[in-house]
Amino acid sequence: MKGRGLALLVPPLMYREAMGFVATAIHMLTADNFCETVRLTYDTADVYGINIQSTVWYIGCASIATCPRSP
Repeated sequence: MKGRGLALLVPPLMYREAMGFVATAIHMLTADNFCETVRLTYDTADVYGINIQSTVWYIGCASIATCPRSP
């Protein structure tokens, strides 16, 4: 899964560059970017949408603190 999103970036980025892109996108989010809250298997996630260079990105944020842990 680590490389799945890398192919969607134009121009394609290396892993390190892609992580910088993601960090920048997250820092750009505001309450105005909120779309919805979705139910996951063990938790819920807030989904945000942001337009970066004419490409819409959806970013889901979930807390893993409430997910069950493996023994």
